[in-house]
Amino acid sequence: MKHLFSLLLFVTLAVGAVPSQAQEKTKDELVTSLIQLFANDDREALSQRVDYPIERRKPIPPISNRDEFLDRFDTLFDAPFVEAIVSSDPEEDWVKMGQKGIMLHRGALWLDSEGDILAVNYVSEAEHELGNAILDRQKRELHPSVSEFEEPKLNWTTDSYHIRVDDLGEQTYRYAAWPVGTPTSEKPEVVITDGDVNYEGSGGNHDYAFEQGDYRYVCQVTVIGHPDSFPGWIEIYKDGELIKEEHVRSTE
Repeated sequence: MKHLFSLLLFVTLAVGAVPSQAQEKTKDELVTSLIQLFANDDREALSQRVDYPIERRKPIPPISNRDEFLDRFDTLFDAPFVEAIVSSDPEEDWVKMGQKGIMLHRGALWLDSEGDILAVNYVSEAEHELGNAILDRQKRELHPSVSEFEEPKLNWTTDSYHIRVDDLGEQTYRYAAWPVGTPTSEKPEVVITDGDVNYEGSGGNHDYAFEQGDYRYVCQVTVIGHPDSFPGWIEIYKDGELIKEEHVRSTE
């Protein structure tokens, strides 16, 4: 029995000494492997290390899949940004921020806990110009009464409405809505200014709320949800009672 116990103890220790293939990689290992892909310009491999979608600064649409990532790679990662990534030090320039992920240079690039690209906060000159071009086109296509604003926030279509929420500057928000099928070049059916934005915790989900007489319009924005979650939904109240609720079908 004594010999059997010694044999079992030896096997246990030996198995424990074998490195586990499932062992999680360290932060530096995850970062180093990503840096190497950028250094090799391996775009196909990089496209497989992305937690889609990659949100872009409005009015630029998000990057939703691998094909879009490859097509827009040069505007997302221009030469200066790639050089900053390739020349970065995994230990010194990348910081693990708890459950939020791994951050490069104060948030220029974020990775998730598995080392996949989670968010890109860097904006290249080409992307900046693209955003201005889209914004100018949107303003030209809007009715003059709502064509002036600082930054678009929402451009939604539900079953019944086409809805815009725009920042007029100094966090003053405007709500405009057209019946579905009505060109935005026509005057909106509803226009309300002086809306409020309200955030729910630290996850990013928030809403824009507007009041006009007995009516209250609330645009609920989903930032963190399930993979099949809608981007958001509109709630319309009259005298405090919910009279209509519709999910967002399109965000363009």
